[in-house]
Amino acid sequence: MINKKILFFFGLLGWFTSPTVLADDHYEYFSGSIEHSGEIYASLVFTDTVVSGYLEIPNLFELPVWMAGTIIAGNIEISAEAGSMISFKGLYNGTTSLNGELHHNRAVYSVQLSRESCKQQQCMPFKVHKLDEVKLLGTGTDSPVAIFHATLLEAASPDGDNLNKTIQNRFFKITDLLPAKAVLPAAGSDFFSRYIERNTQLNTAENYSKLNWEQNRKMYVIYNRNHKISMAMHDYAYTGGEAGLKLTRFLVYDLINECEIRLNDLIPADALPELKRLISQKLRQDLGLPDDEPLNNHGYYHRDIETIDNFYWIENGLVFHYNPYEIASDKGETEILISWKQLNKMLK
Repeated sequence: MINKKILFFFGLLGWFTSPTVLADDHYEYFSGSIEHSGEIYASLVFTDTVVSGYLEIPNLFELPVWMAGTIIAGNIEISAEAGSMISFKGLYNGTTSLNGELHHNRAVYSVQLSRESCKQQQCMPFKVHKLDEVKLLGTGTDSPVAIFHATLLEAASPDGDNLNKTIQNRFFKITDLLPAKAVLPAAGSDFFSRYIERNTQLNTAENYSKLNWEQNRKMYVIYNRNHKISMAMHDYAYTGGEAGLKLTRFLVYDLINECEIRLNDLIPADALPELKRLISQKLRQDLGLPDDEPLNNHGYYHRDIETIDNFYWIENGLVFHYNPYEIASDKGETEILISWKQLNKMLK
């Protein structure tokens, strides 16, 4: 939620009347090595002085790590979410190399990364579109505001149209392909229209704390090689009420067959009970519970966890992502990795 001081700050910047679009935003894909731990991959989005994205180190971390921070004069400092004790500091020469140190707990690893050709890695280049916009609810300087931040990744290849159509449909519910530059303005317009429609008639003084809406929609690449892509949409929204809600949705795409990969494309229906068992077993393992312990004894809705189509593809296997309130009321986001070895007998 946004207070009046923040409102005044945005007023000084002049964001009320026009969106801010940064021309130097870009996506980079790196691969390389990390000391004593094998391969490392980084899919990073650069927007002005902000850097964010996923690092995948299959031999060190079971799951990819989302990190964010800054780049100033080529010096990058990014860190994972609070409490993870993972950070990276390095120097990006702006063309080919990103070298530095990864800090994990008390360990320090030397990292050497190179910007890779997508032709070599069988991956997809992307163009970044970014939009920041603020709208007043009323006309006064103390009016509540709504803020819309978003980034869109556009497949920047002659054969990327079908992927772009899939991205727009999956993450923005757009059925007919739009020019990429029109997607975020359309999403922002829809957000502001709902804001005005639902709040114009409310008493501002009585409802002020709930009238400052915000939507933050950021798209990232997690996996981008071997003709497969995993993408994530981080979506946070506050639209009144006691708190905002963060959801993360995923898209897995096959570049050779030019199609989205859904769970039923990988796992036959008669193997889903076994997948359910593996997911539930892995969650118990992650929680340090006995294999036969009912999960509903520990705050989950049911004894076992159902399969879900919200997953992504990585080097180590498939990661199933459960958003807040999907499997429990107080567990937040939950990710469960099922390895390729475990999946091998089930795959079509």
